[in-house]
Parts: sequence; structure tokens; C-alpha cells
Amino acid sequence: AEIAAAAAAGGARPLTTAQALAQKLMAPPSKQPRGQQPRGQARRWTDEEHEEFLAAVGRFGKRWKTVAEHVPSKTAAQVRTHATKYFSKLKERQDLSDPAAMLLQLAAASPAKCAA
Repeated sequence: AEIAAAAAAGGARPLTTAQALAQKLMAPPSKQPRGQQPRGQARRWTDEEHEEFLAAVGRFGKRWKTVAEHVPSKTAAQVRTHATKYFSKLKERQDLSDPAAMLLQLAAASPAKCAA
């Protein structure tokens, strides 16, 4: 009540540590982490991002953090989710049950990028 009375009277008092912390916690984040879109605004992977993904998976396998470093617009979680969906669709299309065979086929699909 004392703070509200002082603010109403025009005398702005400095914020206490607890008030400053509460304001900081209630404020919206200053920027979104790399590759994250607000809910409801997800976007599809571009052809370029998918090619970067294929090359990195061919080179690094299931090390998703390392793969994500080669697809700068995506997080490791986004890369992992994309890989799950991609390999699932690949398996459905080609009925491959061996993950090693899928990786070999993936490497054969983009030899120039995987050879680096």
C-alpha cells in the first residue's frame, strides 16, 4: 500500500530486489532460442535444410547435436524429430528393416556432400 501511495503521489520509489525479480520473471523473453518458432507458426523444412540434414546424418549418424550444428536454423530436438519422421517414411516406402541399410542408401543418395 505504501508503494502504491508513493507511485500515485508522483514519487516513484526504486524497486526492491523482489519487485525487480518479479518484473523480470513476468517480462516476455527478449528473443527466441535458435530455430524455434512460436506455437502455431511452425514451418516446413526447406529443401536446403533437408539437404544439409542428409549430408550431416550421412557423415555423423545419430549424433543429433552435431547434425544440428550443420543445420544452423534447427535445434537438436528438431533434427531428431525430423530424422524420426524421415526414416519412418523411408522405411514405409522401401520396406527396409535394417537401419544400417538406410544409412548406406542415404550416403549413396548424396555422395558429394558425404565425402567431405
